[in-house]
Amino acid sequence: MFLDILKFELNYHRKQYLLYVLSGTFFILFFLATTSPNVQIGDGVANVNINSPYTIMMVVSMISAFSMFAAIAFCSNAVIRDFELGTGGTISVSAHKEIRLCLRTIPRLFTDHHRHLC
Repeated sequence: MFLDILKFELNYHRKQYLLYVLSGTFFILFFLATTSPNVQIGDGVANVNINSPYTIMMVVSMISAFSMFAAIAFCSNAVIRDFELGTGGTISVSAHKEIRLCLRTIPRLFTDHHRHLC
C-alpha cells in the first residue's frame, strides 16, 4: 500500500512544474554561492574565514529556511489537490468539531469558576 502511494506521488510530482522550478532555482543559487564570491548565502562577516563553523552554520540554516519554503509549496499543492478531488473534508470536519467544542468549553470554565466564588 505504501509503495503504491509513493509511486503515485512520485509520478504526480514528476509531471508538475514546481519540482523543476524549485530544483533549478536551488541548483543555480547554491552553485553560484559555492563558485562565485559575489553571491553569498547567510551572514557575511569580513573577519571570519569561509570554512569556519559559524559560516557553515549560517549557510546550512539559510538552506534549511529555503527548503522549508519548498516543503510548504509541495504541501499546499497536496492540500489544494485534496480539496479539488473532494477528499479534503475527511480531515477538516473532525478538526472543526474539536475547535467548536473547545470554543464552547473555555467560556464555561470561567463562568463556572466565578459562580463558585460568589
